[in-house]
Amino acid sequence: MQYLKMQRRQVFQGLIALSAIGGVAACGGSEETSAPRLSQPSDGGYFTVTEMAVLSAIAQTLIPQTETAGAVQAGVPQTLQGLATDWGDDDFRQYWRSGLSALEGALQSDQGAAFTALSPRERDTVLAAYDADVFDNMGDLINGRF
Repeated sequence: MQYLKMQRRQVFQGLIALSAIGGVAACGGSEETSAPRLSQPSDGGYFTVTEMAVLSAIAQTLIPQTETAGAVQAGVPQTLQGLATDWGDDDFRQYWRSGLSALEGALQSDQGAAFTALSPRERDTVLAAYDADVFDNMGDLINGRF
């Protein structure tokens, strides 16, 4: 299980890095006077309070706080809020909103509890089951069983 957490941690870090690189590249230009503040949320940000709670719960589950900062402490939800609010176009925003909504539905417990209402241990269990299902289906796709 620890091995899977490291893989998820690395994937999540890579996705954030790619998003940040894209944001910085899009903000470049000779008229720029300072680097964009990707980790700062905007006033009246794109994601709702509920969506930010879901992003935070997922981020904290993927990269929990240990001896070092977890994803929430490192500002991952705020970075995503900043990208959606200040950088993304309508297609980017809709992609994230619909994906987040679908993921939130998929991560409900067997009893129908929202992912944000689960304990950290329950979140790990639900997310591990989701990972297993997704990766099993990817294996079927790769092996031509679909």
